[in-house]
Amino acid sequence: MKRTEGQRSGEAEERRSRSCTHNYSLFIVHWSLLVLPLLLLWRPLFAGESFFWGTPLLQFVPWQRMAAEMWRGGHLPLWNPLVGCGAPLAANYQTAAFYPLNALYLLLSAEVALSWTTALHLALAGWGMYHWARAVGLDRFPALIGALALEGSGFLVARAALFPSIAFTFPWLAVWLWRAERLTQSKRLRDALWLGFALGLGLLAGHAQTAFYGGVLLAAYLLLRAIQEARGAEEWRSRGTRSTRYAIRTVLLIGLALVLGLSLAAVQLFPTAELMLSSQRSSGVNYDLAMTYSLWPWRLITFAAPDFFGNPGQSNYRGYAAYWEDAGYVGLLPLLLAVEAILNRKRRSREAEGQESRGAEGQRGGWGDQVGFWVVVAIIALALALGKNTPVFPFLFRHIPTFEMFQSPARWLAVTTVALAALAALGAQRWPRGHRGRRRGALGIVVGTAMLIGGLAAPRLAVRVPSTFGLATARLGGTLAVAGALALLRHDTIGWQAAVTGFVMLDLLLFGWPLLPTVDRSLYQDATSAAIHLEYEPGPAARTYCPVDPIEPNSDYGVEYRIKFSYLKFDDFGPRKVDHWLEMRETLLPNVGMLDCAPSANNFDPLLIGRYANLLEAAVESPALLRVMGVTHVVSDRPWSEGKAIYTSGPATLYRLPDGLGRAWIVPAARYVPPGEMLIALTDPAFDPTAEVLLENPPRHSSFAHSPIRHSLTLQDTPNRVTIRAALDAPGYLVLADTWYPGWRATVDGRPANLLRANYAFRAIWLEAGEHVVEMTYRPASALVGGTVSLMALVLLVAGLLLTRRIRI
Repeated sequence: MKRTEGQRSGEAEERRSRSCTHNYSLFIVHWSLLVLPLLLLWRPLFAGESFFWGTPLLQFVPWQRMAAEMWRGGHLPLWNPLVGCGAPLAANYQTAAFYPLNALYLLLSAEVALSWTTALHLALAGWGMYHWARAVGLDRFPALIGALALEGSGFLVARAALFPSIAFTFPWLAVWLWRAERLTQSKRLRDALWLGFALGLGLLAGHAQTAFYGGVLLAAYLLLRAIQEARGAEEWRSRGTRSTRYAIRTVLLIGLALVLGLSLAAVQLFPTAELMLSSQRSSGVNYDLAMTYSLWPWRLITFAAPDFFGNPGQSNYRGYAAYWEDAGYVGLLPLLLAVEAILNRKRRSREAEGQESRGAEGQRGGWGDQVGFWVVVAIIALALALGKNTPVFPFLFRHIPTFEMFQSPARWLAVTTVALAALAALGAQRWPRGHRGRRRGALGIVVGTAMLIGGLAAPRLAVRVPSTFGLATARLGGTLAVAGALALLRHDTIGWQAAVTGFVMLDLLLFGWPLLPTVDRSLYQDATSAAIHLEYEPGPAARTYCPVDPIEPNSDYGVEYRIKFSYLKFDDFGPRKVDHWLEMRETLLPNVGMLDCAPSANNFDPLLIGRYANLLEAAVESPALLRVMGVTHVVSDRPWSEGKAIYTSGPATLYRLPDGLGRAWIVPAARYVPPGEMLIALTDPAFDPTAEVLLENPPRHSSFAHSPIRHSLTLQDTPNRVTIRAALDAPGYLVLADTWYPGWRATVDGRPANLLRANYAFRAIWLEAGEHVVEMTYRPASALVGGTVSLMALVLLVAGLLLTRRIRI
């Protein structure tokens, strides 16, 4: 039967309409995933401001500024001479010194690069979740809802301005799921290579705890997909022995991806493992410390009403511990859709099995299987996040290896958040239609309106009710009412989908903006007066010391804690006035003094060299050890009777010690002390660090001098190297109060020399009388071997991708 001209014209118009709809849908997806981070971070990106609260000022900007300067100078960022009497830099996992997505730090100032890199990772989280949802067969709109829920989630956004390493690692969980789904579908070598590449990048991003939890999630997901594959009984039986080959191939490809990912990250993992084994955490985290940030059960309310207990960005947080640790909000509408997916799993799974997917990426797992899996994952992760509030996590902490490695059980919310985002996407795919959808929408309007009115009236009717309860309830009610209206007006049109997308984005923006404290970038740009005073101080080069936090909180030695948290309050992010935070910089707290290149005996790195940490602890009761540590100045918020005050800023005063030795000196004699007795010998009042050095091996040399040796020393620091020009009128030991650590090598006048571990944690070297040039260079074998493994893995990855691009394997 011939088609009429009108029919042909109508069909052409329909094709043009479908094409327009298809392209517009893609536009909405890409626009939304990109614009949400840009709108969330508009202040640090476009208004000349930067993140500062907590770790950005105390850790990440100083770390990244130093690492970038070393990279630009053609040096590997291996050693940090400015904190902890010297400490590994790259081995500090959270520095993420080899993470490719940190390349912006080479092009921009550290505070600016931090903002743009954060925006990039927020977009990466949404991109990964969107592609996972598409890979399992969901349409673009449901996939976008899940992507936005993850991209703007409380777990991610509440940490974006406070804990960059977590914010940079978390998005890779979604990317891992996507690449794993592609691999299980295709069973191709190329997809295994891409999964390995993604694993490597995630492991390089800088947060071991988040990566570990993501690895557990990935393993569970691969197990689900293996079960789904095996459950196709008829198809597998028809293949016979071929099915076994497919199973073996899949296992081998997954193993290859894992080995490749670990190998790509070896340049980071090997040095970190070396530091971990000699650190204060080598035997795990203390139980009480580990359980501190357990999910407060009442905060489950905030999964729907995020600011029920207030918000530090609004100066009214009244909940347990830290707001960000318990943040589990993914948006109200995505949460409702996740609940919808759960409630309708049984009824919808049969429909999903008989429906041909409209996706375009191969075989998919059953909708019901996916929902069931993510429900189980969410529940288990939530139970673990509750930490000490249930018997589950304490039992695992005490009896199952790996659980004692990390603190803050609440960070299992990373897995819960991914599960909720996945369920939101699955629920949006089965958005209620017809009468049921209209009934749900009407119910949402009625209940939401009642909550809105009740929340606004509550503070006036009940005087003792915190104002945040009423405001959060009112906001929840208003959001629920709008969500109900959208459900009531449901239409399969681009306009309706755009309205829903905009609503979800607005909800997440209103939630996220207060959680992103920023201040003018000038905070990072000028030198502090305290550092200038130190630079012009007479005597040896300065090294400051902020007395260590004691066991007893009221002790005079709790200086660092008191000063730090006089500025950083968990219930209030504080003023946005830059002068207030410049005052904090003036205290030279660790590691903020790195911004002024002011050396400190303290170290705010998460991993500390074990012996250094022990020595620092011993100094609490034996201040005489400060001379051994090369300390010349003390920062305190209380009078320091043994020093002279030279500068005061805010609560902190800088004191000069009258008998500080500085960083290096010469002694005439050495004494052998067994390692187990070294700390006792150092704290003995009879020990004089200017008369002798304590060695852990019997000294091979002895001096005939019985009095101080006249000498002169000149020190010069360059990346990963210390050069000392020494002149002495009698043989003796050069003592350097820099931490001894594997990988340091020494030469004297160009000839290799024996570098000794001295005074428990430091270095010494024997010098004959005369003038000498001593060079100590840091070349750790862990970085060399790890770098070689990573380079080989990268070469194999590139070669494999090029090969599989031409040959389908």
